Amino acid sequence: MGRLPPPEDTASDQTTAGAQTPADSDNSDDTEASDDGNATDTTAEVGPRFTGYGWVAADIPELSLAVLPDHQSQGIGGMLLDVVCTLAKMSGFPAVSLSVEDGNGAARLYHDRDFVAVGRNGDADILVRRLK
Repeated sequence: MGRLPPPEDTASDQTTAGAQTPADSDNSDDTEASDDGNATDTTAEVGPRFTGYGWVAADIPELSLAVLPDHQSQGIGGMLLDVVCTLAKMSGFPAVSLSVEDGNGAARLYHDRDFVAVGRNGDADILVRRLK
């Protein structure tokens, strides 16, 4: 099983760590295919990188998980969360974080999996789980 890339060394700059926006996605040669199959230049100046709603530190990955409504309440979210946390731990990360909006039924799952609230962002709790 492969290892996740090491976290970025950006502890002093919150604007450069965390989740990527579509504009930040990795196009290593800065080109993409257009509708007619020809490569087009996609190089553009963008503002600060979006760090996400549950971002807490550069060395703590922020998770974003979802299960389609027709498949919720079947244990899929818990299994997915367990696997992602195991992979993060194997990769040497000290913790993972996420954000959960008020009223989201998955909040119980996160608390049952040892996530603790460390702050708020708008109408959402920012949760962290230490990986032992």
